[in-house]
Amino acid sequence: PPTPPPPGAPRGRASAAPADTAVTVLDQLRQFGETRRGWLGVKVQSVNEDIADSLNDTDGVGALVSSVTPGGPAAKGGILDGDVILRFDGKDIASVRGLPRAVAQTQIGKEVDVEVLRKGQRKTLKIAVGRLTEDDDTIAKSGDKPRDKNGEPKTAGRALLGLRLEPITDELRA
Repeated sequence: PPTPPPPGAPRGRASAAPADTAVTVLDQLRQFGETRRGWLGVKVQSVNEDIADSLNDTDGVGALVSSVTPGGPAAKGGILDGDVILRFDGKDIASVRGLPRAVAQTQIGKEVDVEVLRKGQRKTLKIAVGRLTEDDDTIAKSGDKPRDKNGEPKTAGRALLGLRLEPITDELRA
């Protein structure tokens, strides 16, 4: 058998993406020169057993909204802290991990139906999906930032193809 590389030595990495995701990314790169991801403007957490029991209607599925970004698409569409998102744009949200994926793959500006469970009642809300930018985490922490005419956060610069690069520090290296 081949000799394994010594500890700490670089190793080959491989990754795969579904074909429909790859096609979407390539189309965005051709059209805009960058990738663009949908943004809802919520922080979510899993619906654990205790939470599911208290809600009496989720069977442990969905994504519990722990906070809503002021001025974000979810806030404008009526999503509230404590809502459980059960469906997004016709797709069941089986777990908290399904929501970010579904939102990110949604066309920016598309108005989608979002089914939520609120105080024992199911409601369907219309939400216009926003555009995820690197400033959105800052927006969530510090309140709304100025937005351009398309409702997108104004930024001083752009990241290269959606990547943010910076020199490695001793702290990052550790």
